[in-house]
Amino acid sequence: MDIRSRFLLAGVVTIMAVGAAEARGPLLQPWLIYPSRVMDQCRKGTAPQSYAARCADLLGAYGRALEVCMPQPAAGPVTGAEQVAIQQASPDCAASAARTAAAAVK
Repeated sequence: MDIRSRFLLAGVVTIMAVGAAEARGPLLQPWLIYPSRVMDQCRKGTAPQSYAARCADLLGAYGRALEVCMPQPAAGPVTGAEQVAIQQASPDCAASAARTAAAAVK
C-alpha cells in the first residue's frame, strides 16, 4: 500500500470516528464524573455556568442522601454547615452520598 492510500485511509477512519462521536451525543454531566467536587463547588457558589442551574437540585439530593450518615435522623434535608461536618466526620459516607445524589439528578 503506497503512502497516498495510507493517508486516504487514515482520513476516512478519522472522519468516521468523528461522526460516531457526534452521533453518540454529549458527554456525561460533570456531576456524574466528579460528584464530590461538584457538591463542594455548588455549596461554595463557584460552580461553572454549565451546571450552576442544577446546583439546587444537586444539593437537595445530596442533603437527603447524607441523612443516612447522621447518627440521629434530621427533621429535613441536611444543609450547609451540617454537610461539611458530616463530610469531615465520615468521608466515605459523604462520597457515597455524593455519588447517589449525582445519579439521582439527571
